[in-house]
Amino acid sequence: MTDTASDPDLVLRVESLAHGGDGVAREPDGRVVFVPRTAPGDVVRARLVEEHDSWARARAEEVVEAGSRRREPPCPLYDDCGGCQIQHLDTGAQVAAKRDAVRDALQRIGDRKTGVEGPVAVGPRFGYRNRVTFTLRRGEGGVTAGYHRLEHPGRLLDVEECPLAEEPLREAWAELRRSWGAGAGRMPGDGEVRLTLRATEDGDVGLLAEGGEERRPGDPESVFRGCGRLVSYHWKPVDAERRKMAGEERLRERWRGRDLEVGPETFLQVNRRVADAMEEHLDRRLGELEGRRVLDLYAGVGLRALRWAEAGADAAACEVSEEAVADGRRASEAAGVDVPLRAGRVEDALEEMLPADDVVVNPPRRGLSEAVCRRLAESEAERVAYVSCDPATLARDVKRMGEGWRVGEVQPFDAFPQTAHVETILWLHRR
Repeated sequence: MTDTASDPDLVLRVESLAHGGDGVAREPDGRVVFVPRTAPGDVVRARLVEEHDSWARARAEEVVEAGSRRREPPCPLYDDCGGCQIQHLDTGAQVAAKRDAVRDALQRIGDRKTGVEGPVAVGPRFGYRNRVTFTLRRGEGGVTAGYHRLEHPGRLLDVEECPLAEEPLREAWAELRRSWGAGAGRMPGDGEVRLTLRATEDGDVGLLAEGGEERRPGDPESVFRGCGRLVSYHWKPVDAERRKMAGEERLRERWRGRDLEVGPETFLQVNRRVADAMEEHLDRRLGELEGRRVLDLYAGVGLRALRWAEAGADAAACEVSEEAVADGRRASEAAGVDVPLRAGRVEDALEEMLPADDVVVNPPRRGLSEAVCRRLAESEAERVAYVSCDPATLARDVKRMGEGWRVGEVQPFDAFPQTAHVETILWLHRR
């Protein structure tokens, strides 16, 4: 590999988009060049910044001719911010790129050539995230708080407002920046801290700070009083247990019509409208559940299993986060439904949970382990619904399941507009 900084005399025509959002062009000798922030059809004057034998990476210095799907990015920080990857594409180009990413991964990694539906894109294209995470860094140069820079991910870009966040989060972030004091001295630690803000359906906001030494808690009461949106503030120091700093222990959330109390680290989808569409898709495709055994694996708070139990299924769920399991058990008790919700690794619980007629898996980005794939492949389940946030690990796991399973419907969901990320629900049917 060679890191280079050539003269910007290379003219490239962008042919397509790679998974991740970079434009794909070719040099005259055929070598592939990845060019971030470009659109299919663009002709750009570029500077090579990284070279390999078979591929290179370049920076677009000038758009000589704009492709038909390019637009002016609405966010003024887009050229420097590493948070979004495809804000310069119009909506049609964004959803097409995500469909292609899923289809290409299944073919290239999973050895499955199959049709892929167009992504479901509902709700707002901006202001859709109910959870955002910023990095706060304090040093000799002062305070910087925001996202990592596009070309220099070790550096931070100060972000006063992120247009992807729901309005309550934007308001809370502005309040927090005003209330943390000179040098952010009222915040915990004395160096770098991760700050996650989370909004409920009613607009209440919780703050989780992560990092810093336990002996430097800052001034949490001043921070809390200065942020009218905050109802909950927790801190998780390095090498120490999380603690409540001010406000409520849990957030009162309403998720798809159901009242919940969730902890600071309990997972829920960040896009409410698309989450609704995903759940409706699962329910429609599962169909009549009376008397069927259904497993919800990597279940979060287990609301799917609760819903399916109310529909007459013999439902059970498994989740590694003890906090999420506790939140889910409270929801089940409130609903008056007894749903077995196990706290632990799926690898350890799956054998006892089987057999099942239908299995729904919703693993983290790293996907399923080989052991889980192997056990599901050997099970007597008729269908497996795989909810994925990464096309590459989805495709890898489909291949691991083996030829005993047929790929059915593949439905992407545009849960993260302006970024290259995509959610997918893929159905596997026993042959």
